[in-house]
Amino acid sequence: MLNKKIVVLGAGPAGLTAAWILSKHGSNVEVIEKEPRVGGMSASFRWKDYILDYGPHAYHTNKNKIDEIVRSLCKEDLKIKKRREKMLIRGKYFGYPLQFWEVVFGLNPFFSIYMVSDFIYTTIRNKLSPMPEESFEDWGIKSFGRTLYDLCFGKYTNKIWGMPASRLSSKLFTQKIHRLNLKDIIIKLLGGRGTEQLTYWKDFLYPEEGIGEIFQKMQKDIIRNGGKINLNSDFVKLNLIDDKADTIIYKKHGKDFVAKCDYLLSSIPVNKLALSINSYSDSETINSAKNLKFRSLIIVYLVFNKPQITDVHWIYLLDGNFRSNRFCEQKNLGERMCADGKTILGFEICCNKNDELWNSSNERLFELILEDVDKFDIMDRRDILDYYVTKIDDAYPIYDLEFDTNLKKLFNRLSKIDHLLSFGRQGLFLNNDIHDSMYMGLLASRFVEDGNRNGKEWYKDIEFYLDSKFKLKDR
Repeated sequence: MLNKKIVVLGAGPAGLTAAWILSKHGSNVEVIEKEPRVGGMSASFRWKDYILDYGPHAYHTNKNKIDEIVRSLCKEDLKIKKRREKMLIRGKYFGYPLQFWEVVFGLNPFFSIYMVSDFIYTTIRNKLSPMPEESFEDWGIKSFGRTLYDLCFGKYTNKIWGMPASRLSSKLFTQKIHRLNLKDIIIKLLGGRGTEQLTYWKDFLYPEEGIGEIFQKMQKDIIRNGGKINLNSDFVKLNLIDDKADTIIYKKHGKDFVAKCDYLLSSIPVNKLALSINSYSDSETINSAKNLKFRSLIIVYLVFNKPQITDVHWIYLLDGNFRSNRFCEQKNLGERMCADGKTILGFEICCNKNDELWNSSNERLFELILEDVDKFDIMDRRDILDYYVTKIDDAYPIYDLEFDTNLKKLFNRLSKIDHLLSFGRQGLFLNNDIHDSMYMGLLASRFVEDGNRNGKEWYKDIEFYLDSKFKLKDR
């Protein structure tokens, strides 16, 4: 692949990893990124005397090739952290992931008895007559019983995704939420040890100056290897010749630029990619692309004149009286991210682009978060010195009931274009993590370096790495 021109759309974890590997191996790489910085949602940026992340984005250790890359880039600045997360339910803090017994013994005993009874009844009923599992609500009630589902998932899910859980696919979150085992719960309720409930990830790696440090170092290496990274550049159109990626048009500082490509690697939202191929779009492709939607995100950062508010990394706010859905304390992730004697909490609000929340002024959003602050006994609005607001479009793929049908139609169409790969979190419409996205960048780079392989083979390859839950399999 020496001297091949590779254009990469998107400088997030997937796109930048692919570009980094290909540039090291001698390819002529050009990256197109709409933001003023690399890293995508996993970027870090400076604001005044602080370093901020777009929410908590930690790199989970896997002991594979991607681990080696991350460690080689950040070296001694990379620290191993033990995950510390909490869930706030009915004014009380519980561990995350959910430990059923902790919730049972931490809430009102009469409510807990009712909740356990409901779970046992639902489990037995499902054994006798299997319940449907078409929507996320179906899956949640079947897995936990209506009472526990409403308490921990129902209202929170509606707030996160902006629609009833009955309209969301059961594939949502199944890679992170574990079913409960009735036998194990009964043993614990009778005083036995039972088995330890599975958790997601316990350890993660984190650079002391923000998760974006990984990708800033990749950026420097790519440029050092002769690659080019165009920031503040909007991808406009892909031109084909004989159903093969040929050139792209992107806009920067109000001017149009053309880039020739032997391969186009796209980690931007797959629906936007499909709609950019004007000569290749039919009505079915257009409808499928428009029906795939992403949820947007607003983060309000509050500077407190306190050395620390909590000792955890982030807290999920499950109670319905909160406008925000989670907050993260930055300095608990990276010690050098905040000035001495001060701390920053980043409150997250999910919304849709151009809805009322998205179009609200920064002052209005700050006031909304102050109302949340007043609901805590661990923080006081009088200690707030400053605030900053940022908005992120296309943050999370929305797994509605039709998403997989629409996605398959798009992949079927894109697979007929040679030398075009859609990959990464947004390119494959995945709700995955940094290490997964970087691994997909590695897979994309290997596919390109293999040589003359057609588009269909890429999607067959990626199906091998994905299971029915849209989560990367163990490697």
